[in-house]
Amino acid sequence: MLTDALKMKPLYDTRKAKELARRQSFQNLNLRISMNHEMMKQHLQQIVKISHSLIAVLSESDFAAVIRYAEEHSDNVSVLVEHKLNMKFLAICDVSPNSFTDKSKWVKNLSDRNLSTDEISVLAKGFNFAVTPNFGPVSDIVAAVEAGISRLNG
Repeated sequence: MLTDALKMKPLYDTRKAKELARRQSFQNLNLRISMNHEMMKQHLQQIVKISHSLIAVLSESDFAAVIRYAEEHSDNVSVLVEHKLNMKFLAICDVSPNSFTDKSKWVKNLSDRNLSTDEISVLAKGFNFAVTPNFGPVSDIVAAVEAGISRLNG
């Protein structure tokens, strides 16, 4: 799943525009990955350069102590970042429409009678909600198809 920063929105609501936007989003992702790899490579080169400088001025035991400290610090930062990302992920997973929205306030009863919880639930779904029938109007569909076929030439 792409982050919002890497997603491209199609200019038009067509299949071709959506496909172009999707491809561009993946190209952006690939570019970001390659740039991160390049930055990691540069940082590794800096670490090697600094290590050589430290070896030249420190004793072997002092250099080992510096490396141990750097590794411990790196491990601590990694644990903190991983914990922060896990908490962020759990917060995203717990988000649901019911967790932060009180739908009971969405319906204002202007009638004199009390509404049942089912009625309130259906009304809270909004104007574009429609109950799906168990069976479609099969006879109407068959009649319309037959009428259309009868008008065909040949």
